[in-house]
Amino acid sequence: MLLPALLAAQQLDPAQDLRRQIAGQIDQVEADFASENLVCASRFDVNTCLAEARARRKARIKPLQARVQALDDELRQTRAQAQRDRSSVRKGELTVGDSRRSPMQAPVAVPRAPQLPRSAEQIWQEQHAKAAKEEQQALRSKEQLNLRQHQREEQQRAARQRGEQRQREGKSAAAPLPLPDPADIAAAASAAPGHR
Repeated sequence: MLLPALLAAQQLDPAQDLRRQIAGQIDQVEADFASENLVCASRFDVNTCLAEARARRKARIKPLQARVQALDDELRQTRAQAQRDRSSVRKGELTVGDSRRSPMQAPVAVPRAPQLPRSAEQIWQEQHAKAAKEEQQALRSKEQLNLRQHQREEQQRAARQRGEQRQREGKSAAAPLPLPDPADIAAAASAAPGHR
């Protein structure tokens, strides 16, 4: 009794084993991401580390999710076609060349040839190429971030060197501005426009 139900479920989704395998890969990516987050928490530059970990996670998960979506699309198309087939059998539709049609009946419209759906493999390849492109963009942005960080560090290093050079030459920082006398403050306040 349970066996026919299991067989029917397997027939509805023949790619069930592949789905389980992809789910396992996604779980592994998530586990790797969680461990990377723990490593990032111990670093000084936490935000940069987390951003890099997120980019790696996204690049690894995107093709897996695309593959699952392609399998879902293929399953949906298969189910829709099966439903159309069952429906046409129930209605007992006649084809154009069917001799059982009487001359008084209106001609049955010839259905258009359906567009061939893209296979799951084609969809997966397109989405994989898109994910690879996004991964390259993430790497480029990471390189740009590293370049900006390196430039910032160079600027800070140069500023420290200038400060050390000034100290060696005996030059001190600029003298502070003199503090005004209370009499100067009162004179400036009375000379200000709009003051009575």
